[in-house]
Amino acid sequence: MEPIVMWGLRWLSHATGLGLVLWLLLLLPARAADSLLMRIAIVQETSQVKLGSSVEGQILDADGNLLGTIDPMESRRASVEDGTITLSGTAADRLYLRASSPDGLVYIADRWYRGSVELRPEGSGLTAINYVDLDDYVASVVGAEMGDRFPLEALKAQAVAARTYALYHRNRRLGNPFDLGDTIAWQVYNGVETATANAQQATQATSGQVVVHNSRLIDAVFHSSSGGYTANSEDVWWDARPYLRAVNDSHVSPAMPWQRHLEPDSLEEVFGEVGDVLDLEILEANEFGRAVSLRLHGTESVQDLRANQFLLEMGLPSTVFTIEPVGPANASSAADGTDAEMPATLFTLTGQGFGHGIGMSQWGASGLAAQGWSYGQILEFYYQGTNLGAISVQ
Repeated sequence: MEPIVMWGLRWLSHATGLGLVLWLLLLLPARAADSLLMRIAIVQETSQVKLGSSVEGQILDADGNLLGTIDPMESRRASVEDGTITLSGTAADRLYLRASSPDGLVYIADRWYRGSVELRPEGSGLTAINYVDLDDYVASVVGAEMGDRFPLEALKAQAVAARTYALYHRNRRLGNPFDLGDTIAWQVYNGVETATANAQQATQATSGQVVVHNSRLIDAVFHSSSGGYTANSEDVWWDARPYLRAVNDSHVSPAMPWQRHLEPDSLEEVFGEVGDVLDLEILEANEFGRAVSLRLHGTESVQDLRANQFLLEMGLPSTVFTIEPVGPANASSAADGTDAEMPATLFTLTGQGFGHGIGMSQWGASGLAAQGWSYGQILEFYYQGTNLGAISVQ
């Protein structure tokens, strides 16, 4: 069983009575003409992983030769040693497990999945990669990221965003063993467990549709709640992207207020090079009140850092916050030769929103859908200057 790879990529556009329609042609080998497979890493560099199948499972080598079988609903553990993978009495430098019937499922670690599994040595262990049809993958992501609580048009917007995000990153990782991971660091994928009826309906209704900017797939990132305003990409990351512009969605996105108390000790555990923490301040914020950079004052040094780095290091909900030192804090006493005052007892951060704030707000999409917006309008609102395009697998 050879991995499905993409041989070429090109765009076509043509005018119709409905305006400009964009078609993305993914040129795949003929045997994959009816589907586009995603390669999703489920577990990485593990010593062993539990596998199974809902029907008889077939174990194959990289050439597609049948090496063995696994009885239905029976689990087996795959392991690796010196680059050789062992599964149910078979051994090779790469193994595949697939269900013997098209409607069968495979079991990886602790969940059921559609498609098949590739086992390959990676680093000091083995990695299990789920080969799954694009829309089966998207339906699972929609259910994991939004569930059934939002209106159908919001679920459709999520489906198109998830499909676009997946293909954008797939195109940039063709030389890698997998396209995406399955965690929040990518977009959450939980197999058939989260492919609910509503998620499947939204996926099927938008099948083949993607978001494009200047005839190119966009990095269709999304987050839970903007807290009132989404973010310009450069305010959180380093690069400015024309379609990831801040928009005001305060009329539909819940504030999601939050508060955190950070003790100097917790900051020193992460940023110990500054010495004893004396003060923490927002160095730069954008016009919407989202922190862009922070300054940490300590007895040994002063450190400037991006607000998003601080969010990740300290586990904060968002970068929309204010800082109030509780107790004595004096920035001028940090590493400048003056007598240091007593540091703050703690820092109280009061903010709103959840997530990095870039791209589509999921709660905002729900609010717009509740006001009668279509999924296309929602996507064009959050991804500025974009259009809907379509993919065709040939």
